[in-house]
Amino acid sequence: MTTPDQPDIDLPSAVLYDVFRDTATALSAEYVHRSDHAPTVAEGQQWWDKALRLRDTAAAADPDDRDALLAAIHEWRIETTFLRDD
Repeated sequence: MTTPDQPDIDLPSAVLYDVFRDTATALSAEYVHRSDHAPTVAEGQQWWDKALRLRDTAAAADPDDRDALLAAIHEWRIETTFLRDD
């Protein structure tokens, strides 16, 4: 797998889309973990709602829009790293 600082530009489109989906899954797992371990029901619901929005965003993505996939991968990797380090 590529690292957050690698641009993924040279990957075939199908592989790039797989990286996109894997990245969404990793971030979603962080959201769900935080939802499950939230100190309040309201905070748990906020994390769950983020997981659902991410799911919908990933599902709606155009697998042929490399620029959008790359942007999402970059953004989601940063957020996943931030949440894991928090």
